[in-house]
Amino acid sequence: IAEDFQATGWMNLSEPIDTHTQFLDSLNISDWSHTHFFQFYSDIVERVRAVECARLSGSFRLNGLVSTSDRRELLVRCQALEVQIAELRSSIKKEQQFNRQVELNTSLKGLEERLKREASKL
Repeated sequence: IAEDFQATGWMNLSEPIDTHTQFLDSLNISDWSHTHFFQFYSDIVERVRAVECARLSGSFRLNGLVSTSDRRELLVRCQALEVQIAELRSSIKKEQQFNRQVELNTSLKGLEERLKREASKL
């Protein structure tokens, strides 16, 4: 049974960015564990998680700066922050009062800084 759902964004293979190229290079299955199927599956998940972390941090690393479980938790927190940021941006566009827009923009900047700090740990 899969423990959680992992996904990546769309990759433009005609003009790949560095992190996508590194991800694709890491898909050589001869380098993966063949001890048992769960370990093989874990190698796949780790690569997908690494490319998602690279989207946020700008650096593709199979072995992150923190443990695998901490990295997963950080990634979930970053994704939650991205959702909050998107919702806040939407609220700012809808807001009519200028002083309220300023308040929301201040909150937005704080969330963006927090996302940047969290992403740097990935």
